[in-house]
Amino acid sequence: MRAATCTLHTDANGIASTLVTPQTSGSITLQAAGVDGTAVASFMAITQVRTAIAVQPVEYVAAGATVAWTPQLNVADNTASTAGVLVDWRRISGAIAASPGQSQINTQGVASILATAGPLASGAQAVLSGCAWTSVCATFTTQGVGPSELRLVAVSGAGQIVPASGALNPVVLLVTDAVSHPVAGAVVQVYQTVDAWQLSCPDRGRCPIPPVLASTQYSLISDANGLLTITPQQLVGAAETTNLAAATGTQGFLSLTLEKQP
Repeated sequence: MRAATCTLHTDANGIASTLVTPQTSGSITLQAAGVDGTAVASFMAITQVRTAIAVQPVEYVAAGATVAWTPQLNVADNTASTAGVLVDWRRISGAIAASPGQSQINTQGVASILATAGPLASGAQAVLSGCAWTSVCATFTTQGVGPSELRLVAVSGAGQIVPASGALNPVVLLVTDAVSHPVAGAVVQVYQTVDAWQLSCPDRGRCPIPPVLASTQYSLISDANGLLTITPQQLVGAAETTNLAAATGTQGFLSLTLEKQP
């Protein structure tokens, strides 16, 4: 596209200058003509693109729980660094709040805030927005998950067999909904018993019942990533079997057997 022609006057140093506003992206060529001839200058015009993307757009929360987590917003500008740009955090709907109401983008292009959501009914939602430059926004949704949807998965520590002189490692469990989304704020009941170790039951005859050496029962709450860590109950330096069971909601159940063998 050809721009309109304009006439300029030189300053005291014999220099003429003007402000150029590109109307489209791409290569721009300028030509100046004077009594001493012509001069040509070129530059590349780039369209500014700003984006804001929620790192984790949905947080699943157990119904009735109040959960704190850290929403993260990935902000980009193709023409300049975003470090130090302010992001405004606002409640759009539901039981959710962010504190403080503003945060700065760091040198990695990420802004974060401490948010608290809940309590939410099963299926209910609460929505928070993060906006840079006032209008470049992304939303974060918290979704309530009912008790019948909760499930338990062993992430690590299942099936341990160690020497009697050793120690059982922690067991990490994950609370999910029925389609495997991690769920925060779920109450998990933990039951443990420690039995004296014994060989496998014989093919015939009665299987002796080992004595119970210790037992415990308590509850844990899944974190913002749906995880919880259980420390196995165990006897130091003794051969034993730790039976561990965990339950959440109305359908989430898991049992594990961990052994310290002679």
